[in-house]
Amino acid sequence: MQRLLISAGGTGGGVYPALAVAEALHQTNSASNGTPLTLHYIGSIGGMERDLIQRAGDLFASYDEVQA
Repeated sequence: MQRLLISAGGTGGGVYPALAVAEALHQTNSASNGTPLTLHYIGSIGGMERDLIQRAGDLFASYDEVQA
């Protein structure tokens, strides 16, 4: 199993590209039938990313926040 941590937060300038990369990683991994990939996300407390990550569905195995 491969695990990857993605971190961005506070504004959409980092969050939207992070979501795009996560989607591309999932699609590439699914198409190649490779080793299972698990993505984890760390955002900032009070940032806009919480709602966006929740809307992304099962894209991330976990979501945590840190003080920016």
